[in-house]
Amino acid sequence: MTTLTILLLVLAITLLALRHTRPEGGWPGAHDVEDRDADRMRMELRARY
Repeated sequence: MTTLTILLLVLAITLLALRHTRPEGGWPGAHDVEDRDADRMRMELRARY
């Protein structure tokens, strides 16, 4: 029983690690750049109108 539990834990951790390193999901920090661009565009629109 404990061997099965350990194997399931290793599988879950591996899948989580693979999901976080997948480029399709975006690298860490990519969303920060998008947020910064969106904030800048919002500020420009606010200044214009």
